[in-house]
Amino acid sequence: MRRIAVVVAVVVIALVALLGVRLWVQARARNAPPGGSGEIEGTTVDVSARISARVLKLVAVKGRPVKAGDVLVELDPSDALYPLAQATADYDRTVRRVRGSLATTEATAAQT
Repeated sequence: MRRIAVVVAVVVIALVALLGVRLWVQARARNAPPGGSGEIEGTTVDVSARISARVLKLVAVKGRPVKAGDVLVELDPSDALYPLAQATADYDRTVRRVRGSLATTEATAAQT
């Protein structure tokens, strides 16, 4: 009878020790830094532009990492440059009109 009690006590002590070791390993794993390759892979990224333009060249390659400031696409600037060209033409036309008006005013003042 005493032998059975000793065997049961040894088995209980062994099970408690195994449980303690298992809990200790889990606690260390929880407090340790996470493992892995150190790379984050995005699944979906929505990109939008402030202007609309045709894409001339796609520089970014799928799967290749990019950093802030990297060029992703090259856009056709002709649509964006049209308002500038129109404004420049309007300015030149206005300057010619003002110069013409000044010349006319000076000629009229000289005749009187």
